[in-house]
Amino acid sequence: MASRSEDDTYSEAETVARREAALKRAFTMPHKPHQATGKRGKESSQSK
Repeated sequence: MASRSEDDTYSEAETVARREAALKRAFTMPHKPHQATGKRGKESSQSK
């Protein structure tokens, strides 16, 4: 059985493939803006 550190380590090629897949997913997902909630969000937009 492989040690824990070997189980968590990916090859260079797999690391690149995983990174590219994650970036592709992130850029293809539509943007969902955050909604201001609570007093803090309202105060910051109305102050000064």
